[in-house]
Amino acid sequence: MNVVVTGGTSGIGAAVVRELSQNGQRVSFIGRNRERGQAIAAETGGHFIQADLSLLRETHQVAAQFQAPIDSLILCAGGIGSKATPLVTSEGFETVFATNYLSKFSLSQQLLPQLTTNASIVMVSGNSRYNHASTAWQSPEKGLRAALKASLALDLYAQQLAKNQPTLRIHTCYPGMVRTNLFKQQALPVRLLIDLFGQASAQASSYLTRLIYERHEGVHWHKTSPMQLHLPPTAADVALELWNYSHSLLAKYS
Repeated sequence: MNVVVTGGTSGIGAAVVRELSQNGQRVSFIGRNRERGQAIAAETGGHFIQADLSLLRETHQVAAQFQAPIDSLILCAGGIGSKATPLVTSEGFETVFATNYLSKFSLSQQLLPQLTTNASIVMVSGNSRYNHASTAWQSPEKGLRAALKASLALDLYAQQLAKNQPTLRIHTCYPGMVRTNLFKQQALPVRLLIDLFGQASAQASSYLTRLIYERHEGVHWHKTSPMQLHLPPTAADVALELWNYSHSLLAKYS
């Protein structure tokens, strides 16, 4: 199996790379940290690609490197804002939205032609409770609100992608609380909560990989259980706005 993993230099993504490599899969993984990436490549035999996927131009450059058939995409790249004001990339997008949603949208759309029949796309997403999430896609949010909006966008995208690509297996997965470096800049009570109740990255990895090894119905998953989304009342309208907005960006940076 030929698998592409994003966010593969730390946390859940690195655990996915290790698990798949140990099981004999051919893994290409993408991450920002060159030193960690090279170390994991040496450890696992995987192929490391250094890139900052919060930047759409780098996402396009990465996608162009893949020519061989791909059996699965596991898109783990993500972050959680900790600043009092939104952090914006050099391209003008709020960083969490760009990393958690736009990178997954852009890379998966560009690699669709490389995906094999019955291939899978598995994307790390949120806990499904989006009643109060912002749907102002072009307006930056801060902190956890930014992560919530990005997760909503990703789940709406996955729903539409599953309709458009019925031969592919499209899933989002919320793995629950995980002990990763994502939370090291959060407030002390949040860090303590994660330390006490968070699971190891290797456990979270297994929730993602089972979705590529086995056929499962339903798009959205919480660990090993199907998950229903709690959406804003205008979800259908904002989903269409999101789809059009995202594709306009894809065309702009192609």
